[in-house]
Amino acid sequence: GHKKYVSTVCEIYEREVMFSGGGDTDILVWDLSTFKCTQCLIGHTEEVLALKEVSSDVLASAGGDRVIKLWDWQSGFVVRSL
Repeated sequence: GHKKYVSTVCEIYEREVMFSGGGDTDILVWDLSTFKCTQCLIGHTEEVLALKEVSSDVLASAGGDRVIKLWDWQSGFVVRSL
């Protein structure tokens, strides 16, 4: 789980996956069929404030670092930072 508080969650229903973000700057990927964390997305330097599904393969995150990141969440890579 997270090392600090959770401030936002987002679910992609058709993929049975949920994301959580918070004060530890990480985005955790949760498999809803097993309720286990399967991946940790690292890239923000301050807390994760918001998460939003862009498509079934792309997740957007906004952080206290004033950066919006678009993630290919399956690979764990940032596609673009805005």
